[in-house]
Amino acid sequence: MNYFSFSKMNFNKGFTLVEMLIALLLSTIILAGIGKIFVGSKMTYSLQQELSRIQENGRFSMNYLAQEIRPVGFQGCPNLSAITPTIIVDDSPPDFNLDSALVGYDYDGSSITGYSLPAGVTSGTSIITIQRGGGCSDYLTTDMVNNTDDLSISNNCGFKADDVLVLSDCKTTDIFLASSGSANGTIKHATGGANTLGNLSKLYSRNAEIFKLSRRDYYIKDSSLFRRDMYYENDELVTDENIITEEIIEGVGGMTITYGVMSSFNKQAYISADDVTDWRNVKSVNIELKLKSVGNSNNARLQNKDFSTTIFLRNRV
Repeated sequence: MNYFSFSKMNFNKGFTLVEMLIALLLSTIILAGIGKIFVGSKMTYSLQQELSRIQENGRFSMNYLAQEIRPVGFQGCPNLSAITPTIIVDDSPPDFNLDSALVGYDYDGSSITGYSLPAGVTSGTSIITIQRGGGCSDYLTTDMVNNTDDLSISNNCGFKADDVLVLSDCKTTDIFLASSGSANGTIKHATGGANTLGNLSKLYSRNAEIFKLSRRDYYIKDSSLFRRDMYYENDELVTDENIITEEIIEGVGGMTITYGVMSSFNKQAYISADDVTDWRNVKSVNIELKLKSVGNSNNARLQNKDFSTTIFLRNRV
């Protein structure tokens, strides 16, 4: 009886110290493996997120720039090569013609003759400036009887005094400054600091189209010590408002733009801005962007991707 009780107690004893140490070692190894898998998965997820963001920025930038640049020189139905607009703006008249509708620059850190550089442009990158009418458009609701008549519009776009406006009927185009009192569906084009003439070049009929004339500059700027972004300066050519500067694409390491002109073999050759001798001959624009990750992962410096697109200018081809 005593022997049976002694044997039973021997079979119910606890773990030894050696067994506990082995169990702790095995648990540590297993937890370390799980931790490594977790960290690796988190890093992979982070990298995938950054790559997805770069891809998204790349698609957006290509589509956005194409939509902005393709209609360069737009003035309604006619293009600038067919009809030269009559410009009567008195206060800083816009230079809107085939020579100025599209101009590019290769910035090397030096000043550019005849061009006011936006603040902070990154050296070694391209700049492109475009002019066009567009955005919201409106239409005349009544025929003009006299050249000095106020213009009646449906007021869908909120045009107001000091807006530089384009009025076109596919045969003729006038560019003028909306003078004082323009509001609530009535656009005035009087002289007295607004326009050199109070009369337009013809009597426009109802359904003639009217829209703003704007200028935009696209460039790369250092946003911080380790980051560059693409910006634009939007000048609606309004005399009493400041130029709007906004970031549009993040993480743009560089931008290179070349311009398609017709060669002697009747084919388009792409050349740099410095080699363009006549901007009227540019038929297309090729843009190359170097996009970089702006995330916080340890491998963010490895996330780079190049994007490119060729944009044919609708009003020149």
